[in-house]
Amino acid sequence: MKATFTKNLFRYIQVAIYILLPAVMFAPPLPPNPGGTTPSTPIDAGLGFLLVAGASYGIKLVMDARRQKA
Repeated sequence: MKATFTKNLFRYIQVAIYILLPAVMFAPPLPPNPGGTTPSTPIDAGLGFLLVAGASYGIKLVMDARRQKA
């Protein structure tokens, strides 16, 4: 029962990440800095893709390790 719950929990987390990621990655740009000397630099969308890929691969490794352990 517990293994099924954790397996489903990981699936729900993955689905939530994949659904919410575009809303974060394609958000409108920040307004310019009103009086500072440093310009506001946007973070490239590629960084978000790398973070999601790394998190998904980590979740996959954890799930595979648990599957082999059981």
